[in-house]
Amino acid sequence: MYVSGMVTFRPGRSRLYLKAHREAHEVSGAEMAELLGIARESVYRIERSERLSALWQAKYGQALKISPAAFWQPPGGTSAPTYTLASMPPGELAELIENIAAAVVRLLKRPKK
Repeated sequence: MYVSGMVTFRPGRSRLYLKAHREAHEVSGAEMAELLGIARESVYRIERSERLSALWQAKYGQALKISPAAFWQPPGGTSAPTYTLASMPPGELAELIENIAAAVVRLLKRPKK
């Protein structure tokens, strides 16, 4: 899911396509490391990560001169359609809200460590 000015919903499992975009821009791991001021191994670790802070998404985007939002879809296409909540059919929106509410309730009921 990517949020910027409006909330969007992406069905299915989302992932970042950092490596695919880096390679599409013909930037090696070593070159990216130099652009970001980090070790090459850190570039590969970041690209394998399932979670990445907005700050690092922005740094990656700045290095490749693309919007951080682009990382949520493969270069040259989309992995899944993206919908704004306002354009979702009412039934789908209600189901999404119910699923989110149920997930929040489960998290709140989880015993604290």
